[in-house]
Amino acid sequence: LNEFCRAYKFPTVKTYNALQFLDRQGVLTLSKEFTEAVRMQFVVPSKEVVRYISLNPDDEGMLLAILRNYPGIFDMELAIDAGYVVKKSGRPEKDLYRLLQKLEQAGLANYHTKGNDSTITFNEVREDNLTINRVAKFLERQNENKKVQFDAVVAYAENASRCKSRLILDYFGEKDTQDCGICSYCTAKSRKPKSAASLAAEVLSLLGHAALNSREIEQRLGTTPAETVDTLNLLLENEQIKLNSNNQYILQ
Repeated sequence: LNEFCRAYKFPTVKTYNALQFLDRQGVLTLSKEFTEAVRMQFVVPSKEVVRYISLNPDDEGMLLAILRNYPGIFDMELAIDAGYVVKKSGRPEKDLYRLLQKLEQAGLANYHTKGNDSTITFNEVREDNLTINRVAKFLERQNENKKVQFDAVVAYAENASRCKSRLILDYFGEKDTQDCGICSYCTAKSRKPKSAASLAAEVLSLLGHAALNSREIEQRLGTTPAETVDTLNLLLENEQIKLNSNNQYILQ
């Protein structure tokens, strides 16, 4: 996949999403095996491998899994399914690579690894009238659904005039609902606003103990962002507080 994107200068994420869509439509099959591809071959007679096993019993499970599933590995270099070998032997994958290094250093085997990216298998001959044009309407519908979902998320985040829980329930078709009483809208509605003088006194009290940024002040006092900003601006204008080099507020 990465090589394909580099060759044609396509964005990786958009390309992957397009391939996933074609996979769901049955036009092609996209494998998602982001693993190491291992190829190896024993370069000594089998009796030498057996002797190695007798001297290194901890490696027996992995070696037997290789020998039993790849009988031609003494005659030619074969691709090894690392995931299958570690599953059969019950050992972590790092132990398999450590074993391969030991075998190569001992002169018993040759091996090399390569990043195993996604692979694509076409299930149909490309004929636009029968493939791309056939699935284009589904792609348009999918994109429209994603736009609707995105707009709904933005509307939820920006809506400050209704209970957040009711917004979610309305989206899923629930109409007979009540305010939850615990979301940001409900708590702000039920909270009694503090006077500017009261907030200013609380901010000064906090800063008397430690330097804080605006977010920390907001969290400790339970104020809204607007209240926090207005109070800090008021104190700055009256030269009761100032900012330090870490963008924190301190007493003047």
